[in-house]
Parts: sequence; C-alpha cells; structure tokens
Amino acid sequence: MATVFNAFEKTPGVYIQEILVPGPIKGVGTSTAVFIGPARQGPINDPTSLTNWTQFKDAFGLSDDFGPYFPTGGVYAPHAVRGFFDNGGSHCYFVRVGTAARASRGLNDRAAVAKPVLLVTAKTEGVANNAITVEVQDANIVAAVPATRATSNLVAAGNNQATVPAPADAAKFRPGDIVALNEAAKNDRATIASISGTTITFEGNLTNNYGGGTIRIADLVAGQTKVRIADTTGIEPGSYVNINNGANNENGVVQSVEATNKFLTLTTGLTNVYPMGAADPAWTSLWPIRQRQPRLSTTCPPFWRLLRFKAEKTTTFRSSPRWSIRMRSPHWKKLTT
Repeated sequence: MATVFNAFEKTPGVYIQEILVPGPIKGVGTSTAVFIGPARQGPINDPTSLTNWTQFKDAFGLSDDFGPYFPTGGVYAPHAVRGFFDNGGSHCYFVRVGTAARASRGLNDRAAVAKPVLLVTAKTEGVANNAITVEVQDANIVAAVPATRATSNLVAAGNNQATVPAPADAAKFRPGDIVALNEAAKNDRATIASISGTTITFEGNLTNNYGGGTIRIADLVAGQTKVRIADTTGIEPGSYVNINNGANNENGVVQSVEATNKFLTLTTGLTNVYPMGAADPAWTSLWPIRQRQPRLSTTCPPFWRLLRFKAEKTTTFRSSPRWSIRMRSPHWKKLTT
C-alpha cells in the first residue's frame, strides 16, 4: 500500500521510501473471437456466446437445405464462424446485424387515460409476421368477494371510546374500520384506531354520548377509498375491480392491500353510496380482467398454450410459438403457464 512521504522537519537530502505495489497484471485469453455480420435468423445486435458450430446453426440457421448459409451467396459470416471452429477455435461471440424488424402490437388498459401494459411481439423478424393477430378475452382473478359487515350492541360510548358487551363483539371490528354508532336520533361516524378487550378507541371524539344503541360497519359513501372485504387472496396493487350491490355498479383500481386486516385502498374514491346495514343488499367486489379493445381477431396457427397475467386486469392469452408477450407495467406478473 502506498504511503505519503512526510517532509516535516526533514533536512535537505535524498530519502528512500519503499512502497508496496501490486504484482504484474495477469494475462487474459486472446483466443476468443467476435464475428459481426448478417444471419438468416436469431437475435439482432445481441452478442451470442458460442462454443461449437452446432450452436451457431441452431441459433442463426433455418431448418431447410441451406441451414445457416444464404442461398443467394455473397454473405460469408457463417463461413467465417465455420472456419473458426474447424481450425480449432473453442469459443466465440456472434453479433447478428441487419435492418429486419419484428412485428408488434401494444395493448392498453381501460383507465380514463389509457396506458400501455402489454407489448405482443413476433419471435422472428420479417413481413410475414404482420399477419399474426391476437385474441384477448375477459377472465376473473378470483370469484366474487363480499364486503365485510359487522354489528354489535353498545354498552356506552362517549368522547373517543365505545364499550361493547363482550370481547367477541369487539373482535368483529378492526383498526381502520369506519363505523356508524346509532341510538334513537343520535348517530356518529368514526374510524377505529385500536381495540382492547371490550373497548374500542376512535381516532377522534364522538359528537354524542351513548348509553346503548348499536355500532356497525358504516355505509360506504362517495369519495371513500378504503374498504374491508372477506378475503384479499389473489388481489394485489393494480388489480382492476368491479363493485356491485345490484343497485349500483362501478369500477376501480386497487392502490394497496392490507392482507392482515383485509383492507383494500382504491386509487380513486367511490362514486356511489353502498348501504352496509344487515337488511341492505349485499355489496360484492368482482375482479374481472378488462381490455380496451374488446377483442382482436385470431388467425394464428393452432400452436396454443394458455397464459394468465394479473394487473389492472387479468388477461387470458392464447399465444403462438411465433410471438411472445412482454410486460410493460410493474403491476403485471405471470401466474401460470
């Protein structure tokens, strides 16, 4: 390790300071070649590692009588690679260059301002792939999920606390629940901050005092973004949801999921009111996939396999060996193949 020479209180003269230096630079192999040129197929502008001639034929040749060689002649990149391996070469890189392009089609979501979420791209270049078409069909991530309802009698309530008859009654609720308190003409709407035994503590003080009455999950109102449902399994940020109680119906996108207490937060507030009393119609959350183009025609050859993806929607794709799908949103992930 090099040290700094200290000239403090030194008299003029010659001083020797030994410095530890690294050894000689280790040599690297010089037998790895790189070939750049046209090929009949394969990735463009992407260096591909090759260790034998068979790998080159499989990656850059076609399954006809000419293989990797151009039938019209005049292109000698394949001959150069063949000569490299025939003369003892063991490792090289090949970079295919050319002006060919792959056919592609972008698919948008159904947001108010549509954004691209999938890009379907042909697996090979050439104008023949412009005839490939894709079909997008609606599907559900999960079955219909009901919103959670909970009701209990009140022993008393005032300031920022309420008491219920038993711990089991309090256990029906969760911190974060928006609840409605009722006794005769008195009513309050409050958000639960914490629960301990039979005591429920709210984030703020109540307007009224209660010597009885009931406490229940409050009606969902316009502008509300947070709701509790029976099960959040299969739902994640970006899931596209449909909210329906028979009388009202609307769509939304999930911003966050709290799996422990089974809360969903939507990116925008509700536009309708959904009553949550015991006698009110059941409120359900449906999780359908939706596609901006309802359907594209399908003329691909019958080499299909089923893919399912989940995001602001889940889409069932029939995909061909002639094209591939690339996600363009962080909310998409592959579920099954």
